[in-house]
Amino acid sequence: MKNLKSYIDPSLVSIGELFEEKKTYVIPIYQRNYAWTKENIDTLIESLVKKYRDENKNYMFLGNMEFLKENNKNLQIVDGQQRITTLLILLYQIQRKKFSKKLINELLKIKSIERKEIKNEQDKFQDFLERPEYMPEEIRELEISKRKQAKNKKEQEFRNENIYRLNYYYIKKALERENIKDFDDFANYLLGNVYVVEILLGGKSDEMKLNEAIEIFNSINTTGKPLETKDIFKIRMYEYYNNDEKIFNFINELYDNIENEDVKIAKKENEIIDEDGNKTEFSQINFITEEFSMDDILRVYKYILISKMINENKENNYKRELFRMSNSRFYDFLFKAILNKVADVKFNKFNKDCINYKELIEIFDIYKLIADRILNLKDISAEAYFNYKMLKAYTRYSWMYNFLPVLYLWKFENLNKEFEQFIANITNLFEVYSIVYSQVVNSVKNFVEDEIITKIVNSSKNNIKSARKINKSIEDKILELKEKESWRIQRGNEILNGKIAEKRTPVNIACLILAKIAEDDKTSDKKILIKNYRRLFSRKFDIEHIYAKQNKEKELSEEEVENLDRLGNLMILEYSINRKIRNKSVNEKLEGYKKSRFAVVSKELELYKMSFDSRQDKKVSEVKKYLKI
Repeated sequence: MKNLKSYIDPSLVSIGELFEEKKTYVIPIYQRNYAWTKENIDTLIESLVKKYRDENKNYMFLGNMEFLKENNKNLQIVDGQQRITTLLILLYQIQRKKFSKKLINELLKIKSIERKEIKNEQDKFQDFLERPEYMPEEIRELEISKRKQAKNKKEQEFRNENIYRLNYYYIKKALERENIKDFDDFANYLLGNVYVVEILLGGKSDEMKLNEAIEIFNSINTTGKPLETKDIFKIRMYEYYNNDEKIFNFINELYDNIENEDVKIAKKENEIIDEDGNKTEFSQINFITEEFSMDDILRVYKYILISKMINENKENNYKRELFRMSNSRFYDFLFKAILNKVADVKFNKFNKDCINYKELIEIFDIYKLIADRILNLKDISAEAYFNYKMLKAYTRYSWMYNFLPVLYLWKFENLNKEFEQFIANITNLFEVYSIVYSQVVNSVKNFVEDEIITKIVNSSKNNIKSARKINKSIEDKILELKEKESWRIQRGNEILNGKIAEKRTPVNIACLILAKIAEDDKTSDKKILIKNYRRLFSRKFDIEHIYAKQNKEKELSEEEVENLDRLGNLMILEYSINRKIRNKSVNEKLEGYKKSRFAVVSKELELYKMSFDSRQDKKVSEVKKYLKI
């Protein structure tokens, strides 16, 4: 048994001792990039100065920092990179003040800190070290910029260009606000009275493996941002490929590409053009965007790995349990199994060669492909666009949008027609179950996991027969719902005919379907339809009560009160218009509706001439016909 005290060696050290000459810190390739913000810096400086000005000159503690011995000379930073880098930048800022520089000059030999094998980040850091005083004039404009949106955008540009230089500027401004009179005294306090607990993993003699260091980090981490699943996965992959830095660089590049692509997508989403050619303000954009993350890719890859390894029907219960594991738990067990460590019995079928980093890149490419189709409207019909958005935002199963379309295209990338049918079928299934049930039901999850996911993963690439067979199985499931489980359809009828406004998901689905039908009746032009659908999904809308619930224009009968929350009295209306008309009389509202760009509102002006019962029956009939129930 290892001696824990020699295996993990903690000691209380001052900032001066932390940066002593004999130590060389290495930021290993698996670490996330430096990312401290202005808020982080302001908090640190304010805390330091507050303690410094305390009459008793109290000591200050900056938490734990953990290091893994790389060799006799280098220390890998496991926890503390953000604080160490910021303190280094602070030392550079203090050095230029009027006091004896000897105290700090020796400490600045920390120039040897390295971003191992991450050249772009290392170049930024070296550029800052060599030209700490270089400050583009535009950075200064951040402080005087009045438009928050423009200011945030400009700040992000500088963060991407050189975050070290930007934070050097923020530290300078923070020190100026604190109006420190004696920087010599402040430097002595910082170096001698500010402490951290330095935890040396591997201790004084033993060596520690990377995965052990990470487990210790996760158990005792008290400051900073905890490692996320994507960070741990990167570390595990480094170990899985036997510390092969060439392959790891491919993985690291994938992470960078995901982040860059996400920024581009968000920028594209925020530049939606309205009919007049004006850019939509950020505040008007709804939450339905196309961003994705490494966690999304890891979720898709989890389903792929499970379906490959466990594809026999008799093992469905095992498979479902794995499907429903969190990303972090699944990959933790998986790597322990394939790296010959203690593993759960459910992972005994996963062999050491089951992971292939190239598949992660393929999944990323599919996410880009879908984002390109949805944002740039390439190779997609108006119908598929609407179905995709409905799947994504308004069914109770919207969490599945992030992997089902991706999974299908990953296997059947060249089959556009089949892909659009898949989206239509799966959305239809989820819409019906979202109306009938007030929560996600196991029968749908089991069907998706046992039938859809497994069949997709184990099909041949771009096999049209397999693609169509999967689509047919979804259609059969919907048919089964109508023929063998008619009581569920009856429940759906009751919800559509009842007080649907009290049920958020069903009312959103029903009103959006009615809005789509109205747009389809108005035109068949694909470009116009997609533009109109895009407006439905990209702007804030309300479910409008035509006859207001709080209206005082007349005393309502018991029947009229019952009808207020039924579909016949409801429609989609732009948020901005609804806020203006609020609880006005129906006649005043009808005038306000004329400003709407939604075709369903114009249609409602005609429907309102009918009796309530006729409007109710017509709307419910249209929704049921659309849903094929």
